[in-house]
Amino acid sequence: MEQLSKLEIGERIKRYRLEKKMTLKEIEASSGVSATHISEIERGKSSPTVGALTRIARAMGTEAAFFVGMDDLPHVAIVRAGNRRRFRFLEPPVGIESISGTFPQARMSVMMMAWEKGAVATGEFNRHEGEEFILVRKGILEAYVEEERYILKEGDSLHYHASSPHRVENIGDSICEAIVVTVPSFKI
Repeated sequence: MEQLSKLEIGERIKRYRLEKKMTLKEIEASSGVSATHISEIERGKSSPTVGALTRIARAMGTEAAFFVGMDDLPHVAIVRAGNRRRFRFLEPPVGIESISGTFPQARMSVMMMAWEKGAVATGEFNRHEGEEFILVRKGILEAYVEEERYILKEGDSLHYHASSPHRVENIGDSICEAIVVTVPSFKI
């Protein structure tokens, strides 16, 4: 019988917690399992006992079997054009449409992003774990990675380590649209 690794179980717990928009401290308060231990479980550094897993699951409104079951987990995700999650932030705004669905062990997000004229996706220089990939579909983006400046026009792409300081801005005269891929998946 196939078994999930402690890393896979931890990833499922973290993904579900983030989908529920719950913090480690909120789970700790409801479950009695320390936030530190929950974080270790989520990162695959520790295996939860059956009791701890049950308390964590209940704190999030589900059953422990949800995190360890093999049979009912989707292996594909389909997102219909009319059912995309949409978000807008910053001023001038940047619009995001999630075009990748979620399923267990998903490690990336694929989004369509639209920068209004002058919009900056990350504000000042940003850095975080993972990688990012940008493919410009329409318009012009200015991207800084480390100290290097890149001008991206329609059809151009850029792939970089997100741990490097980076900043992306629409410098064109109209809206700029791009497909953006992030690893690990982008949490909104």
